Order: sequence, then C-alpha cells, then structure tokens
Amino acid sequence: MTYVQSSGFVQSEAPGSPQVKERDRMVDMSYLVADEDFYVPPDTVDPGARYHAEPMPPDWTRRDSGAWVHWVPPGSVLVEAGWKVHVASSLADAQCVLSVVSAVCVEAGIQFKHLAGRRTFLLLHGKHGMRMQSGKFCALYPQTEEAARAVMRRLAAELSGISGPYVLTDRRFGDSRCVSYRYGAFRERVRIDGDGYRVHTMLGPDGQEVDDERRPTFQLPPGVPDPFRPEPGAGKSRVPVVLGGYRFGKVLQHSNAGGAYRFTSEDDVPVFVKEAKPHNGYTEDGVDAQTRLNAEYLILRAVHHRAPGLCPRPIELFEHWEHRFLVTEWVAGNTLYHWMISNNPALNIDPTAAAFADYYRRGLAILDQLDAQLRRLHEIGFVFVDLSPNNVFVDDDERVRLVDFEAAQPARAIRAVIGTPGYQHPDPWAAAKEDPEELDRYGLSTLALLLLSPVHEAAERNPQVLDHLHADLTELAPIPPRLWQWATGYRRPAAETVLPTPQAVRDDTIGCLRRLTEQTADALEAMAEPDHPLRVYPTNPSGYQTNTRALAAGTAGVLLALHRAGRPCEPAIVRRLRDEALASAETSAPGLLFGS
Repeated sequence: MTYVQSSGFVQSEAPGSPQVKERDRMVDMSYLVADEDFYVPPDTVDPGARYHAEPMPPDWTRRDSGAWVHWVPPGSVLVEAGWKVHVASSLADAQCVLSVVSAVCVEAGIQFKHLAGRRTFLLLHGKHGMRMQSGKFCALYPQTEEAARAVMRRLAAELSGISGPYVLTDRRFGDSRCVSYRYGAFRERVRIDGDGYRVHTMLGPDGQEVDDERRPTFQLPPGVPDPFRPEPGAGKSRVPVVLGGYRFGKVLQHSNAGGAYRFTSEDDVPVFVKEAKPHNGYTEDGVDAQTRLNAEYLILRAVHHRAPGLCPRPIELFEHWEHRFLVTEWVAGNTLYHWMISNNPALNIDPTAAAFADYYRRGLAILDQLDAQLRRLHEIGFVFVDLSPNNVFVDDDERVRLVDFEAAQPARAIRAVIGTPGYQHPDPWAAAKEDPEELDRYGLSTLALLLLSPVHEAAERNPQVLDHLHADLTELAPIPPRLWQWATGYRRPAAETVLPTPQAVRDDTIGCLRRLTEQTADALEAMAEPDHPLRVYPTNPSGYQTNTRALAAGTAGVLLALHRAGRPCEPAIVRRLRDEALASAETSAPGLLFGS
C-alpha cells in the first residue's frame, strides 16, 4: 500500500479543479481507516460512541447513511437547491450542541443530519481531514430563504457564546461562531466527467444545471446573491497580508489543523509560521491543534534553553482572530526525502560504483549527525518521537536540522504517540513505557532504510523483501555494513518463508516469475466477492471515486489479468460485469480505461 499522511472524508470532484488537487494528495489515508489490508470507503468506519438527537417525534424518519444520521419530518420533500445551514462544534460540546439543534429543527419542521459518532467526528475534524468537509457537524435543509434566516437567527441565539471550527466552504451568520451557511444542492445530482469522476451539480435559479463546487472558500453560483451577508466591514474572516507584524511570503502547506507559511519579520528576516485552528485538527486522543501548538512552543522553549541550535529557535506564540500562530526561525534546506530523491544513484540510469560509494558516505554522515542530535536531545530529557523524512532538513552543505517538534515530549512523561506510517515503532506504547529513547532509535533506523530504498511498508509485511533489496543493490555496488546494519537492525526475520531466495531468482528467473504469476492469480481468485455491494475485487480509491467495473481499477481489469494468466473467468463475475456495465452505460464515462 502507498501511504499518504492524511485521513478524512472524501467527496468526488472534477479532476483538474482545485478540490481535486487536494483530493489527490489526501485521499489515500482516508481509505486506510476501516481495513488493515485493503482500501475501503471511509464512511464504512464504525462511528464509535454514538451521538443521539433524541427525543425525536415518533413520526420523524431516521435514516443512517455512512458517517451521517438523517432526520426527516413527515411529508418533507426537499427542494432541488437552497441555503444549507451548518452548525459546528468542538468535540467536547458535540452532544449538547446536537441536542439544541435537534430541538430547534423539530420545532421548525426542518430536515437535518448530524455526524453519527465520536470517531467519525474525530476523522472529519482530524489533523489530516478534508478541509472542505471539516466543521460540518450538523447540516440543516430549510426549504426557503425565510426559513433559513429564521432558523439561523434562532440557532445563533440559542448557541450564543459557543464556538466551533470555521467551515471554509461557508460564511458565518452574523456574529455567531458556530452557525454558517452556503448555497448548494439539497437533492443529489451528479454528472460524470471525461475521466469517469462524479461531479456534484445543482439547478441554478434559471433552471440550468451548474456544478456545485465545493472549494475551501465561500462562493455562490451565478445569479445567486447572498441575502444574509453582513454590512461591509462587519466581519473579519480573512488573514491579512500582515499578521502579528510579519509580512506574508508563501504558503508551504495547507492542513485541516492549520497552515504552514513563510513570513518575513519587520527587519526582513524570513521566519516560519505554523497555524493552529480552534476546535480542529484532532488526534485520536481528542487533543486539538491549538493544544498541541501550545505544547510544541513550550517544548521548543525548553529544548532551546538547554541546547541552543538543537531545535528551531522559538520566537513567539500569538493569537490573531480565532487562530493561534507559532513563529520560529526559518530553517534552510530541504527534507531528507527530497535529498534522497535528488542524490540516490539507484534512481539514475547506469549508476557507477563510485557514485554509490560517495552517496553512501554522505548518507552515513547525515545519519551520524542525526544520531548525535538525538543523543543530545535524550541527554537533556526529551524524545523526538515522530522521526520521519519530512521532519529532517538537510541544507546545501549537508548539515542536518530536526524540525517540527509537535510530537516531542519529556522522556519521563509521554502523553501521546504521533507517528508517520512506515516510520513509527511497531509497538510505540510499550517502547514509551520501557525505554522512550527506543522510539527515536527505531525512527533513525527507518531513515537509514529510506536512504537505501523506501520499502518500509513492504518490509513490514514481509521482511524477506530486504534480502532481495540487498541483493539488487549489491549487484550495483557494495553497501557499507554499518549502513545496512543501521537500516535493518530492527527488522526481524520472516516467520514464514514465502518468497524464493535472491539466488533462486537469479538461478531460475523465468521459473520464479511463472510461480509469482500463479500465486498472484490464486490470490486474486481468492479475494473475489461476487455478492459484495460495491465491488467484486478489492480496488483503490480511484475505483471507488469512478467505478469498480472498468479496466482502470475495477472488475474488467482483474478479469483481463486473470485471462492473460491463463485462468478461466468465473461466469457469475462475468455476468455481473456485463449486467452492471450495460445498466450504467448512460451514466458512465466514455472510453476503455475508466469508461463503459
């Protein structure tokens, strides 16, 4: 599996649009939540401890749909589009906020939905959640503009003083810090674009179908004015160009927890600014982004006081509007992952043994620097915890700095373990209890493996992979024993031998490939689920976002592979593919790859 550092609920958007670029970066982790082995739609996750809108009138209809619970009053028929009202909440206030919202909706006779449970709340509002969805704890569907205005006034009054995360797709109502709105489709309408992706649409005021764009900014379809907009200058919802005396320079990264930016101080010195949004960016333990930013600032202060230069120099922590900002020195360089990609001879054509020898020498020098810095951090009583390729910077002179101390903690008081897939200790809490420094030693070992080849996930599933990596790299150039030991010291031998040895592959390459073909075909046949409601074979996120039938990521592609492997195709699966393809021909994309 390919891991992307994120998790969140996914919405289908048109490829090429701003929201699709975010989807492409963020979607994979959201599909890794519900199953350890295969990509699964995130709305199949167990919602956890349930939120309850009861007591609800007995004639209201309840409908559970993935992450959401819908409540429909008797005789309610939604209009095509209108003013959606969203109510945001902190994690701690969620159940009480829902009680208020449900009472107001019952009194007004307005259909609404809410997140099903605590776990879905944490995923939607998580550190790597989808920014376009975050903050939407409750969604209301008033049928008219007047009804929308009335219910927003009522909720703003009932929830006065209550705050929630800012909903980026919306505009807040008046002075409320938890009630917001946007214009969009009430009844689901979609079109299929040329790449097979579903694009949300709605009927505009003139009756024409237009895209219901869901970007991380408030926008209106053509011809729809905002009747609730405050007088000019009445609200402050945008971060100014000058923030806390620092001039904006560049966005480095957007995240649901808050962005990372390059600013410039009043004396023209570049600084790094990290943002934390309120009531957002939660981790699994329920800690939000602002709480973690406060802790990071204090850790930086403590580390810098004891060992100046070991961490980015903290400058200040301040608040602007509802957000909190940490300012540190600007650390020059690129991530260790970028350094590896730029310098690893294995990624070049016809690399020489001399090039490998030089690369390994430089890599060991980088690891030695990191080892020394981690030892110094341990000496003063702290552990870094989340040692990953993006938390290590290498400058032009190949000097190394540790950055992003969000997960760093006092070694004697580990309160949380935040890690990066592939680089996190396999049993972090046991290590934290017995020897916290082991978390960093393990992380350093994974970085050594990165410098050779980033095969972390494969090696975790079958350590025999490392035997083949060593054999392949050794054919190009010798690997320094110290580097190999560093990279593999924590990798235990495979409990069961399921791969041929590297020498067996070299002695009978064609025979090994034939066996691999047969084993792969056996696995594909064993994974078939002809009666599964969404797909026959496990697929990837693209399959769920387009369709699970087509050649690109669906049944047709697997059947073609099995056919090429000389396997007969199961008649029931072929019939399902045929029937579903014919039935959906009018709503499928054209073409062979993603189409019908």
